[in-house]
Parts: sequence; C-alpha cells; structure tokens
Amino acid sequence: MEKWMSAKDKAAAIRSILKGKGWGSKEISVRSENFSMGSAVNVTIKSPWIAKKVVEEIAEGFSRIHRDESGEILSGSNCYVHVNYDSTMMNAMYKPVEEKIAALSVGGYLVIHGMQVARLAPNSFEITRLPVNEDDVGHGMRNEWNAACASHIVIGEAAHHGLLEKAAA
Repeated sequence: MEKWMSAKDKAAAIRSILKGKGWGSKEISVRSENFSMGSAVNVTIKSPWIAKKVVEEIAEGFSRIHRDESGEILSGSNCYVHVNYDSTMMNAMYKPVEEKIAALSVGGYLVIHGMQVARLAPNSFEITRLPVNEDDVGHGMRNEWNAACASHIVIGEAAHHGLLEKAAA
C-alpha cells in the first residue's frame, strides 16, 4: 500500500525532483490547493525551453484519482495534478510565429521549432512535427486554420515535445 501524502507534501516532492533537474522557481512554479472533495497540485512552466512532457512524466506519479469499477471518478480524497505553461509567456511566443506563418504564400512552407508548416490555401495549413530521430515517425495534422490558430498549434506542439529553438522565437 502506498503512503498517503498531502497535496502540500506532493508539491514539495515534485519541486524537489524538478530542482534536481536544475529547474528552480524562476522556471517552474508548483502550488497545492485543497478543496472540499480533494486536492490539486498545479505545476506552471514559466520557461518555453522546458518540455511539458518531461514535467508531466515527473508529476503524473503524484496524481491519485479513485475510480469505481465502471471508471467513474469517486468523490473525496482525490489529488489532481495539472501541468501547464504560463499563459503570458506562451502568448508572447505566438506572435512572431504567427507573423511568419501569415507571410507564407499558398504552396509555401517553413520549418520552425521542429515543425513544418505548409500553406495549402489561404486558411488551410498542414503542420507536421518533423521526426527527431530514426525511430520517430513525426506527426502531421491538416485543417482549415488561420495563421493565429496555426501558430498556437506550432508553439504548443513544439513546446510539449521540447523542440522550441531559442533563435527562432
């Protein structure tokens, strides 16, 4: 049986692990909260150069959600763990990418932050995460987006996979 930990203790443990990776309070904020039917640990990444999936892998081990046999979440004593990027920081990242995407002519493409963006029509883009090694197949998506939506997808996907390039920002 696992040892019970309060949300405050879980936040401290996550903070300690992240600090061991060299990330302090300037790069990542870890806060806990308690409410009537459980608790939560909220991890906010303040640096775009930290891959969200790495932080999620660390933090997810501290999540505890009780479910019944049908999968429904049971009330009480659950501890939810949320990992997100700081919205102000991310909003600052979107604008320069949006400008580069908006400047693409139909049929043109650019590679930014490990993502290839191709303009298929005025409001239609194909975005592909390029393979990062020989075992990676990458990932593509195609939809009718405007440049602002496409920039959010590029930054979000690149940040999640740790592909943001400091020079391209």
